Amino acid sequence: MNWIIASLLSMVGFGFLSIVYKVLTQQRLKPELISFSYFIFASIMLGIFLKSMGVKLSVIKNHIPLIILAALFGTIANVSMAYAIKNSPNPGYVLTIINANALLTIIISVILLKSQIDIIKLLGSIIVLIGLSLMLI
Repeated sequence: MNWIIASLLSMVGFGFLSIVYKVLTQQRLKPELISFSYFIFASIMLGIFLKSMGVKLSVIKNHIPLIILAALFGTIANVSMAYAIKNSPNPGYVLTIINANALLTIIISVILLKSQIDIIKLLGSIIVLIGLSLMLI
């Protein structure tokens, strides 16, 4: 699948996910329970999807520390998102802030992964910061 199409599908999925989180918290479901339930059902669905695609479900021992680290960051991110959505006036504001993580990813990628960034992408990052600032006023 093309990365742009995959990104657009992810955008739609996370957009609807935030609305579902907001509805569930309005129904007085605790954010921790939402995240826990979400991970259980998402794991089951992902397992079925991988099995149907013929993917062998095995992990190389060398990858386990990074997978645990990813799980830790994912848990922190999802529980924090659930709390933010619960307490925000509009879930779109929360996603705007969360999706500014692209800027953090760019910076970390340049430092740790030696990715390249040109002036146009740097200018785009500055525009994102300006847009985020306008949303928070």
